[in-house]
Amino acid sequence: MALVLNGLKLNPPVFLAPMAGITDSPSREIAKMFCPGLVVSEMIASSEKDKVYFESKIKENLSANKTNVETCPTAIQIAGHEIEWMTYAAKVIEHEGGELIDLNLGCPAKKIVGKFAGSALMREPTHTQNLIDSVVRATKLPVTVKMRLGWDEENMNAPMIAKSAEDSGVQMITVHARTRNQFFFGKADWSCVKDVKDVVSIPVIVNGDIIDQESAIEAINKSFADGIMVGRGAIGNPWLISELSAAVFGSNESKPADQLEMNQLISLHLDKTLKFYGKDVGLKIFRKHLEKYLKPFKLSNTFRRELLSENSIDEFAKKLELIF
Repeated sequence: MALVLNGLKLNPPVFLAPMAGITDSPSREIAKMFCPGLVVSEMIASSEKDKVYFESKIKENLSANKTNVETCPTAIQIAGHEIEWMTYAAKVIEHEGGELIDLNLGCPAKKIVGKFAGSALMREPTHTQNLIDSVVRATKLPVTVKMRLGWDEENMNAPMIAKSAEDSGVQMITVHARTRNQFFFGKADWSCVKDVKDVVSIPVIVNGDIIDQESAIEAINKSFADGIMVGRGAIGNPWLISELSAAVFGSNESKPADQLEMNQLISLHLDKTLKFYGKDVGLKIFRKHLEKYLKPFKLSNTFRRELLSENSIDEFAKKLELIF
């Protein structure tokens, strides 16, 4: 089951969610080995009003696309409140060879909401429609939107915003099935995503609390969505992507990465991270991923702390060998 946006094929409809500090270029490369239909970059905020920094972040996120064999498209997600800056962002992404632009209407973080961006845009539907309309008109690339159910339980306006987004030319909607005020607490209400699905004709993707085959199937059954977006469940477990593709959408394509052992994947992910960031920075960044990879292992607290605080690449490798 493939989704097609402006000729861009997303198959299967199992996507990797944007996650701050997680879905950097090395991590997206690892995820692509398990053949998702789409991966999404970390959110890039256009509200900083620093063109040099902003353009460098876009180029950084797109550089891997130009040097690696692509298995699926990459969406660049942008967040902001000012129409001028968001349209400028869209033009930069297109100029730098981007494939798809995703607008962030869902980030609940105070730093982003405080600048009236992310999920704060759901409180300004008129301004948000104008912003979306302007971005769509500024680029030839497919534009998608990721949102929440609404600001809070009294203001669950996702269906209204989704419909206006479709009218503006947005080609796909992803809904994290929580309100902004829930942050990541409580349980995602997948059945509420059906309210969005009922009012639009473009594809709708369900997101939130999809961590295994059971939750993925339940999310689809309750939301009637066209696809799923996996976030935290795939950190340290990228195999989940291909497992869900097979279980939910019947994708039985053989993937060489499925045969990788845990130690092989960790080494490969570490190597990509070190090459991208350099040894010192790369090792520090990789720790958050390693912590998730090691979750299934019964390690002493002392050894786990020593491993996750190790600053020497050689000593780090020796400690990893002790596990496997």
